[in-house]
Amino acid sequence: MSSELPTIEFIGADGVRRELDFQRSPHAPWRALLVEREETDGEMRHVGTEQLRELHVDGEPVTAVTLVDGFEGP
Repeated sequence: MSSELPTIEFIGADGVRRELDFQRSPHAPWRALLVEREETDGEMRHVGTEQLRELHVDGEPVTAVTLVDGFEGP
């Protein structure tokens, strides 16, 4: 399948560690999901998931896959 999607980790001004994990949608790999986590009591906990219509990294679209990749699966 096409290149991996990025995971971004950061600590905000409030001191909380957060993670934004971009993933391919399992049943529609041409779409992306944003999975958000934040550190609570020393553990990363799921905050939410959002389906994205578009995702660009450094100005380039990164969610498109070929038809062959889409039918081959993970």
